Amino acid sequence: AASVEPKAFHFSLWLMIFCLAGRAACIVVCGAMANGIKVCVGKSRKTEASEWLLLSWRHLFMMWHAGLRGAIALVLCWELGDWVDEIEGIGTKEMLVTSTLVVICAFLIIFGGTTQFMLSCLSIRTGEDVPDDYLSRHMPPCPKACAESVDQKCLWPCLVGNKEASLTEVTR
Repeated sequence: AASVEPKAFHFSLWLMIFCLAGRAACIVVCGAMANGIKVCVGKSRKTEASEWLLLSWRHLFMMWHAGLRGAIALVLCWELGDWVDEIEGIGTKEMLVTSTLVVICAFLIIFGGTTQFMLSCLSIRTGEDVPDDYLSRHMPPCPKACAESVDQKCLWPCLVGNKEASLTEVTR
C-alpha cells in the first residue's frame, strides 16, 4: 500500500538526493579505476592511447544519468517484514514503499525520458554497427582467455543449455 502523507514525499526527496550522490560517487570511483587500469595495460603493451578506450567524462555522466531505476529496491521494500513497523513505528514500511515508488517514477520520467536527448547533447555515438569483437580485441590475452573460458564453460551451458548449439539455433 502507498501512503499520501507529506512525510513520505519529504523522505522521497532526501532519498533521491542520496541515490544520485551515491550513484555519482560510485561511477566516478569505478570509472577512475577502469581508466587507470586501461592506461597501465596500454602503456605496458605499448599501444597508442587512442586504442585504450578510456571512459570520457561524457560516458561517465551518461552512466550516472542512465543508471538503474530501482525495481529491485521496490521488491526489497515489499519483502520487509512486520518488524519494520514494530521497531521504527507504525507506517514505516508503507512510507518506505511509497518513497521508493516516488523515486522510481521520478527517475524514470526525468532520466529515462531524457536519455536520448542527453546522448545527442553529449555527442555520444549510438546505433552504429561495430564488429562483435570491438571491445574484446583490445583486451590483454590473459583476461580475454579467462572471460572466453567462463563464457564457454559456464555461461553458455547455464543460459542456453546446450553448449554445442549454434547462435542461429538459439536466436530462433
